[in-house]
Amino acid sequence: MKRRNFLIVVLALSVALCGALPAFAGVKADLSVNGDQVNNFNVLLEEGYSMVSVDAFARFAGVDVNLTANNTLQITEQDKTLELTVGKQDALLDNEPVTLPYAPVKSEGKVFVPLRYTAETFGFDVDWDNAQSMVVLNRSETRDGMTPSELLVKSNKVTQEVNTYSMDGTMDMQMKIKADGKEIKEVPQNIKMEMSGQIKSEPMEFYFNQKITPIGQGEVPEMTTETYMTTEKMYIKAPGQDEWIVQDMPFPAEFWREQQDIQSDPIKAAAQMKEMGMLLNFGSDTQIDGEDYYVVNATLDMSKFQEGYQKMMQQVVQGMNLEDDPQEMNQQMQKLIENMNIDYYYQAYINKDTLFNDIVKYDAKMDLNINSAELRMEEKSDAPKEMNMHYDMQGEFKIFGLGETFTAPDVSKAKDLKTVEEPVSQ
Repeated sequence: MKRRNFLIVVLALSVALCGALPAFAGVKADLSVNGDQVNNFNVLLEEGYSMVSVDAFARFAGVDVNLTANNTLQITEQDKTLELTVGKQDALLDNEPVTLPYAPVKSEGKVFVPLRYTAETFGFDVDWDNAQSMVVLNRSETRDGMTPSELLVKSNKVTQEVNTYSMDGTMDMQMKIKADGKEIKEVPQNIKMEMSGQIKSEPMEFYFNQKITPIGQGEVPEMTTETYMTTEKMYIKAPGQDEWIVQDMPFPAEFWREQQDIQSDPIKAAAQMKEMGMLLNFGSDTQIDGEDYYVVNATLDMSKFQEGYQKMMQQVVQGMNLEDDPQEMNQQMQKLIENMNIDYYYQAYINKDTLFNDIVKYDAKMDLNINSAELRMEEKSDAPKEMNMHYDMQGEFKIFGLGETFTAPDVSKAKDLKTVEEPVSQ
């Protein structure tokens, strides 16, 4: 695969988005939540009791967890609180004494709690599928008559109707990159990313300004990149450049039209979220700056994500005007996705009055392995054969400026990428 095409593929991966077992003995069981098998979380059977890490329970149940230094923890959702202590069966439910069937266990930095009792406490029906060795959880969860999926779909529809909005936010990223097994120290390991921009739905236009500041890296400079996209063109002003560079949009127009059609159709939007492995639940309602918010939590089922993402990217690659054979490119894409692991979790704060998604908070980890031979990339003789990249990201975005006029940058003097000479290697 040519380097330029590979960079476009990696960009496509970015645009379409962004554990060990505990030491105590236990047999692993599968988990189903509201009809979806969930492969992200380990459920262990210990002396006949199913145990799950409290962090995992928070992900698929939408509860808040507070763990104190003295090994006590509080699990809270709306007005209900369960207080537990590691190693003790005695607990408190809304300040009333209760007895757990099995004491919480702490192992390798994680606290495991009895799944059936904890899940039933927070409204789940719990069953056991002996044939599949699977714990089955079901819960009908609504806010003002809406399920989490229905609320997100309605919020997306509001976004489509206002047509334009602005956003800004920050992201803290920790990186570790290895080349042929050796860590690359020259690459900043901690960076702060500040992003701002404006989005227009119809006709599609994006503008983003991204400033990257390395933390504690001495001479590594701050970098700013600007990106402007329409359905036909992509413009980029790279760090240190005063001029815009333009190229034809690498993603087919049919792809954008289909995505807009999906987002405007509630049934299609809900189906896509399910296909992409998004597991949704409600968090506790909250108030921020005097505004009341629903909170929708989403976590990613990696196996379903890989299947759904591969299907989506096949469509993207098929429509790209690239020199490589589309079938070969799809095979390389599949290998790249197989070598990628993502743990992605976000919270959407949806304004109860406007149904607009005002705030998004996210926590993501990604491991990506790139093997030049597997991807059949053209390489220089001294280039690394294998790259291993680990990213740990946390951030928050705020969305505002609903319906304001979209302000596009002046790209009238942009230079065509094809006419820009690449620097000659020494």
